[in-house]
Amino acid sequence: MELRLFEATTAVDLAAFDDAGFAEEMDRARDRGMGEAAWIVDHTVNLVTGVVGMLATAVAVTVIQPLLLPCLLLAAVPQAITAVRMARREYLARLARITRQRRMWMLAHLMANRHTAAEVRAYQMRDFLLAEYRGVMAVETRAHLRLVRAQTGTRVAGATVAGLATFGVYAVLSGLLLGGMVALAAAATALLALQSARTSLGVAVIATNSLYEDALYYQDYQDFLARADARVPIGGERVADAVDVIEVDEVSLSYPDTDTPAVDRVSLTVRRGEVIALVGENGSGKTTLAKLIAGLYRPTGGVIRWDGVDAVELDPRTLGAQVAVMTQEYWKFPFTAGQNIRVGRHDRPPERSGPSVQDAAAAAAAHDMIVGLPHSYDTLLDREFKDGHELSGGQWQRLVAARGLYRDAALLICDEPSAALDARAEHALFQHLRRSPDRAVVLITHRLANVRHADRIFVLERGRLVQHGSHDELMTAGGLYRELFDLQASGYLTGADDAQSR
Repeated sequence: MELRLFEATTAVDLAAFDDAGFAEEMDRARDRGMGEAAWIVDHTVNLVTGVVGMLATAVAVTVIQPLLLPCLLLAAVPQAITAVRMARREYLARLARITRQRRMWMLAHLMANRHTAAEVRAYQMRDFLLAEYRGVMAVETRAHLRLVRAQTGTRVAGATVAGLATFGVYAVLSGLLLGGMVALAAAATALLALQSARTSLGVAVIATNSLYEDALYYQDYQDFLARADARVPIGGERVADAVDVIEVDEVSLSYPDTDTPAVDRVSLTVRRGEVIALVGENGSGKTTLAKLIAGLYRPTGGVIRWDGVDAVELDPRTLGAQVAVMTQEYWKFPFTAGQNIRVGRHDRPPERSGPSVQDAAAAAAAHDMIVGLPHSYDTLLDREFKDGHELSGGQWQRLVAARGLYRDAALLICDEPSAALDARAEHALFQHLRRSPDRAVVLITHRLANVRHADRIFVLERGRLVQHGSHDELMTAGGLYRELFDLQASGYLTGADDAQSR
């Protein structure tokens, strides 16, 4: 069950995780739905045990006096109805509370996590987080008490009716005994049988209640799998084998629940051997456009062509194999340093050429840093495990850059690849990127000094392409690019230099 869930979550397109409804269903499936399969087996065994006991008792009662059998069955009805209603209320209440519970899990993670501990203390967030947790917990407690009160009322009503029904069965048995229709020995046997029936009935009712509740949660699991299967990207069967030209033709993308498109009718061309740069202020759509080019998102408008072929006609797996991504939003995988680089192309066959792990690390100015670790490339990079080691932000970014270079893909997306690098490591990385004619490089960075040598620069503003050209052409033309470049350049000028430039 767990394997099937993770097969689904790792197969869906990236856009699925931008959908709040998908994330909530995924949490429900992981929280209860996935674990209910094992409980269904246990509770089915209990139900069979209870039913077999009930059938054995029913046979005994029928032999003694057939009139007692319908009375016994009628006495079981109130408990069964009560069990189903309580299970239904529990399920509906949990659905209504899932958002609060997710927030409580999030707050609990923030207050008991090594990665957040420093910032929580630096900003003295303890009281704030505890207050947030207390507030959500108070609302959750009130909701839980409302459920308990409602269930208590149902349980009391069901138990009262069940008690009256049981009294009725004993009254019928007494009447049959006094009327001479059942012998005293048979009545005593029937009494024992009825008591055994109550025990078996209790087992069956509890199992029925649990099975009904299990089935509701298990259905959440099945519904999520169906929703996930619908979000698996379906492409064509054409194999994407390298690429020379990627054409972005009037491409747009709008995120769910937003009115303004993140990318609005952008057209550009990416060629093998070129370094192109995407420039713009925060929120201009640079990262989204890069993800569209990489095939991580599908456009809501326009077409992306790989060597003249619409990307939707290409096999998604082979298309993805042509793309490598370096990003500032990387995850610190708890693997060894060597594994952290090797996962960039973990499935590389022995006969395929490509850089070694050490070559990729050297190109990203990470080799010397890795060799200096306690176990070199075999050092585990997570202090939460025994013999684990931690890296600084800049060291991690070198490792991420090495991973992207090790992938050796035809298209390399570099989204702020040097945000945490020191000047020497940054210089080495960009020198390597500029002398790689065998791939197309899409560079996103706010450090405009690093885009001066790009073959072409595309300037985005509010999702639209407003300028493009070489550095010299854009500086001559003026506009947004020159404004941003001059603002950064002014920070490196001395007072005399600044006056001379004016």
